[in-house]
Amino acid sequence: MKAVVALVLVILFNLFAFNRAIGKITFASDREGNWEIYVINDDGSDPRNLTRNPADDRHPSWSPDGKHIVFQTNRDRKMGWQLYIMDSDGSNLQRLTKDMFRDYKEPSWSPDGRRIALIGSGRKGNWDVYMMDMESKDIKRITDLHPDSASNPRWSPDGRKIVFERGIGGVGIEIWMMDVEKGNLIRLTKIPPKTHMWFFNPVWSPRGDKILYFKTFGRTSLMMMDVKDKRHREILSLPGEIWIPGCSWSPSGDRIVFTNFNYDLCLFDLKSNKMIDIITSGGNNVDPDWWGRYAAVRPLNLLNTFWSLIKRGEIK
Repeated sequence: MKAVVALVLVILFNLFAFNRAIGKITFASDREGNWEIYVINDDGSDPRNLTRNPADDRHPSWSPDGKHIVFQTNRDRKMGWQLYIMDSDGSNLQRLTKDMFRDYKEPSWSPDGRRIALIGSGRKGNWDVYMMDMESKDIKRITDLHPDSASNPRWSPDGRKIVFERGIGGVGIEIWMMDVEKGNLIRLTKIPPKTHMWFFNPVWSPRGDKILYFKTFGRTSLMMMDVKDKRHREILSLPGEIWIPGCSWSPSGDRIVFTNFNYDLCLFDLKSNKMIDIITSGGNNVDPDWWGRYAAVRPLNLLNTFWSLIKRGEIK
């Protein structure tokens, strides 16, 4: 009888199977007096300072395998912002860039781990998107936006496209997308005439079919765009015009983390469209990047396990 009950429970579980995301979030915080890189479990537990340096460290980005973090720092004072890389526990710190004439910032690791998209300063006084090859460490500019400037590049999950912010001088900020291989630029948002509007912090969904971003004009809205048909819809409205310094999608695709108006990291559930938790406290907490893998629950495997136990006589 117990065996029958166990099998029924497993079958019912099979009908309501789920995947649970196990992840970590890296972010920048000034809670100890200056900007440092931290890592925290995605439930808010075990926050750890990884850098512990008197300089400012910002904009961390995970490697696809979760073993390394790249970030920008001004610890080399004479060279402005440069990029460093470290292991996920803060060890094995190495400098990636060393340029006396150009700042590099806001790195974003490609899904295959072979390249890093970043923002570099230009001789014309603007900022463009650059690309670093992780094997050769060669860096090349891939946009020419002068007089406009780029910021916050993000890779699509298939590694074929990059979305970024494009600052339009005296007007506002738009979101653009670039085909990495072809170099084509596509405008995804457009500032209406005679307005000063910001579209910022674009992030791809894990499946690559949607892009989240924020919009400010009188108030601040969290927007979602369908990549295929380019339709936009609002999923959250926040009071006032506020700059949201960082947003990242969960690996499972059902939540996002972003910095709220109190500069805490908060979790937002995309299924219920509700805030579900605040996972940081103290200081200003910005630039989150969420990494994780699935712990897939496979009921068929459980069913096989139960059947094996029954055959061995361990369940009767």
